[in-house]
Amino acid sequence: MKYAVISDIHSNYEALSVVLEYLYKNNILNFIICGDIIGYGPKPLECINAIKELKGNKNIVLGNHDAVLVGKLDIKWFNELAKKSLEISKQILNDDVIKWFESIPEVISYDKFTMVHGSLRSPLKEYLLSELQYSDNVVKLNSNVLFFGHTHIPMFFYTDEKGKYIGDFIKPFARIKIKENSKIFINPGSVGQPRDGNPMASFGIFDDETMSFELVRLNYDIAKVQSMMRNLKIPSLLIERLSFGY
Repeated sequence: MKYAVISDIHSNYEALSVVLEYLYKNNILNFIICGDIIGYGPKPLECINAIKELKGNKNIVLGNHDAVLVGKLDIKWFNELAKKSLEISKQILNDDVIKWFESIPEVISYDKFTMVHGSLRSPLKEYLLSELQYSDNVVKLNSNVLFFGHTHIPMFFYTDEKGKYIGDFIKPFARIKIKENSKIFINPGSVGQPRDGNPMASFGIFDDETMSFELVRLNYDIAKVQSMMRNLKIPSLLIERLSFGY
């Protein structure tokens, strides 16, 4: 079975639409969504509705921006730009939409994969960026694969044959073969706000039969999103960074 692995949409409906069109065209109807549907971008409601209406099987965990909406995370953990964008999202969303997030768990685990936004030891807060962090978290993993988000950077971590912890970035359209009995962490990057120097929407395809993962990058209309953000008076840095993928 093939799954789309998606994270950090961040209210960027233009990017999400392009990604979903690609997935439906390739008959991929199962979803692993690693949190942060809202925040930063101009269309939180459209993104939420698109996720709620997805065809096929969907697995969703809560992101830190999502968690603020339902009081599961204090907004004090956010910088001023993120706080401003969250306040704008709150003004757009009604109580019924916000209530939907209350049923979303922080961690989902199956035999072959587990999913979380940040990390297993801190699902909503930890930015998993190093081999040391991987070593501290991998002991908590009971599946072959951990899919995570939060950093907006496509990366993977694993333990090699000699027991050494390895981490690296994932290049566009690179394919990772997941070895039997291995413990690998994979971040698909961000659909709506990439931060790896590449502005293209980032996501992945996971095949649980061949146990492989492929990273996909797609162009979308960034200028259109930036125009909508300006109309909502979203902070300029959040607008400009979309062009540069940082």
